[in-house]
Amino acid sequence: MTRIDTTITPPLTLGGWLRHDSIMDALEGLPPTGRVLEFGPGLGAMAERIASRHPYVGVETDPASREVAAARVAPHGGEVHASLDDVEGTFEVICAFEVLEHVEDDRGVLASWLDHLARPGRVVFSTPAGPDRMGPWDHAVGHFRRYSPESMRNLLESVGLEVETVRMLGFPLGNARDAVRNRIDPPDLGEDMSDRTGHSGRLLQPPDTRGWLTWAIVAPQRVLTRALPATRLGTDLVAVAKRT
Repeated sequence: MTRIDTTITPPLTLGGWLRHDSIMDALEGLPPTGRVLEFGPGLGAMAERIASRHPYVGVETDPASREVAAARVAPHGGEVHASLDDVEGTFEVICAFEVLEHVEDDRGVLASWLDHLARPGRVVFSTPAGPDRMGPWDHAVGHFRRYSPESMRNLLESVGLEVETVRMLGFPLGNARDAVRNRIDPPDLGEDMSDRTGHSGRLLQPPDTRGWLTWAIVAPQRVLTRALPATRLGTDLVAVAKRT
């Protein structure tokens, strides 16, 4: 497993830290020259961490987020584009963190992404977990669904991928986070689902000066997650699959 990262900038949200180690574990066997394509990097906090290790290309449709993400990965040689049409070649890893739940036709979009996946290649995705946990905040930020391990597995297999792991994360910290958030009225981000999605990538992001705070809050949870077996009580899901 990867060493627990103590880097606090760019700052990750609580959810970003909850899934960070599983994502980095999934990239552990990728050689330094292995190319990574990420869909929906948002402000690029996770993207910067990936770009510091591997050749990186992102696709971000929200202009405000794209500008920040591009600036963060550029020192490592990374690029962030507005459209998949601007992306050339294939990649050893395709990833998307908190993106698939925003896509109405998740199977169709995922199949189009795989045109850029090398053989052999791997995908790494994270999504909100638990269909029964759909609430006002999900609708406010443009979620069409939350995933169960079974629905995620079915999605990945439907496009010809071989599932390696599907794991729910975040118990108990993620549950406490959601309990607090659900007591607060969500913001009004408009009626258009694409606008809600664009805003969601910038919502509740910690400033650079507070990166240490989210890191410190989640540090005990990260140790606990590695020490304990997987549970279905979590709020976040990380899936890894491959194509040979």
